[in-house]
Amino acid sequence: MLAKIAIPISLILHSVFFNASAQNQVPVISNVSFTNNAQNHSLTINYDVDDAENDKLKIALEVTNHAGHHVSSILRDLKGDVGFPVMKGTKKSISFIYPDSIKNIETFTVSLIADDLYKVKIEDLVAQVDTMRLKSYMNTIYGNRYYKDKAGARHKEEVKDLLHNNFSSYNLKANRHDFTYNDDKGQNIIGERTGSQLQPKVYILCGHFDTTKKSPGADDNGSGVAGILEAARILSQYNYKNTIRFIGFDLEEMGLIGSKNYVFNGGLGADEKVDGVINYDMIGFYSTKPKSQLIPKGYDIIFPAEVAAIAKNDYKGDFVVNTGNKNSKLLQDAFTSSASKYVTDLKVVPLVTAYNGEMTPDLMASDHFVFWRKDIKALHIGDGGETRNVFLDTPKDTIEKLNFTFISNIVKTTIATLAELAEINHSSTSTTHIKL
Repeated sequence: MLAKIAIPISLILHSVFFNASAQNQVPVISNVSFTNNAQNHSLTINYDVDDAENDKLKIALEVTNHAGHHVSSILRDLKGDVGFPVMKGTKKSISFIYPDSIKNIETFTVSLIADDLYKVKIEDLVAQVDTMRLKSYMNTIYGNRYYKDKAGARHKEEVKDLLHNNFSSYNLKANRHDFTYNDDKGQNIIGERTGSQLQPKVYILCGHFDTTKKSPGADDNGSGVAGILEAARILSQYNYKNTIRFIGFDLEEMGLIGSKNYVFNGGLGADEKVDGVINYDMIGFYSTKPKSQLIPKGYDIIFPAEVAAIAKNDYKGDFVVNTGNKNSKLLQDAFTSSASKYVTDLKVVPLVTAYNGEMTPDLMASDHFVFWRKDIKALHIGDGGETRNVFLDTPKDTIEKLNFTFISNIVKTTIATLAELAEINHSSTSTTHIKL
């Protein structure tokens, strides 16, 4: 039996508001409808596609189940106006045969992706980072977020809502990952731009949003949360072959509880390939004052070249620390290279720990370490913590001590790194949820 399914669609257009993109507009998919032949298990997708430059287009089809996992590989006899090249026009169609088992899925998501293969300039993304937005985020985030304090717990909920609401407004797939800690409930906040290719790699930008008991948490870790929000705002305007996921972790200060539950208690999908994690923890404290950067005991032996360079610079705290284990070296190099190429004002000091950092326990003390334990490449991007900012975990960890140009440069470098790793493309996506 043929049934015409009239389904309202959510059209997500990822546009770039710079001169380069003004000369080449993103292709637009519209008027999507579905015709289901239940007897033959066939689905036909009808659509229109427009492109201002009349470029040859690549049309891709993505089908995911309610958990966000790709099921496109089980579809058969895919044919019609799909692949490359497809020209702009109306009354386009794609059809495929689906197995009977797919009807057992409560709902699934069908996405059409139109790509004109125009090369997006990373510089255009980097240029969008807005210091005033970072300050605005920080003004909202600032304040104690300790889970056992009544006012702190209430403000922590407000910051969680800030993350979730912003992720949703950026057209990311926003959700909450619940867990328990002793008799308390914790919740990680997640936003995702799913990659367009089958079985995409996953790249994560994360940071914790809670504080210790007495701190208003500007540098630790309001700076990281603000940075995640700004990176998400900009990166969410585009599509990628691979997935970019943004996570705010709960209860880091209690022993990395949120990230441990995410990695080992249902947050990661069993079939997901996480290819890199960038963890923000304290990215706001910057100083050009000599001797403002302390060196932990023994680091001159473990990291002789890096400490020598810091000493040559009069021990100024004017750089970001890029910490990774040996397994994360390629990711670490990608971040450092992005700074050299796109954000030349940012000094980066990379530290490569042995194994998972057992010889340098200070370098294990944030959420990236949990991913190391899972053999996932992960970086800690930070300002050096207590080796530079003596006000951490005190009431003096305040906004006026932060350097927002420094934060901006870190966010710019992160955006460039993730955009290249996730393989940014010049496309638009039309997405709808259906049930057969």
